[in-house]
Amino acid sequence: MPSEAARRNHDRLFPGRVSVLGSTDPELIEYFDNFAFGEVPAHDGLDERTRLMVQLAAMIACQAISEYRVMLGAALTAGITPVQVKEIVYQAVPYAGMAKVFDFLLEMTDTTAIRQLTDRCWRQLGRIDVVVSNAGYGLFGAAEELSDAQVAALAREELLPLPQSR
Repeated sequence: MPSEAARRNHDRLFPGRVSVLGSTDPELIEYFDNFAFGEVPAHDGLDERTRLMVQLAAMIACQAISEYRVMLGAALTAGITPVQVKEIVYQAVPYAGMAKVFDFLLEMTDTTAIRQLTDRCWRQLGRIDVVVSNAGYGLFGAAEELSDAQVAALAREELLPLPQSR
């Protein structure tokens, strides 16, 4: 059983989330949760947001994209902004290399992940007032020189529709 501090820290970062390994290997998860969510926060001297940003950078460096997706949710829950996440990924390019960072760059514009995040926000907050795209997609040239396909691609990227069932 994870310690009370570990359980509290885990539940704050991952509200309602239960680890898949928790049912298949509960002893491993107990050791991991006690270390990662109990001992480390109690002794590392970093605030939670800084620790999560370091963890995201480390996951980029070791190519742990599945765990990155999970921790990205925790980072956003803890108040790290999408702009800060993007900067972490950008800063990894000269150190880890573009080939290793490329999939993480794509993760920032993964519309499935964006939709999952907006669904999670709807469930937790009950409403979303404003969604701002910071994808950085642009077209250059006179409007009459742009193809319909280019304009449609820009609209899909920048104007992602929210679910209409809300």
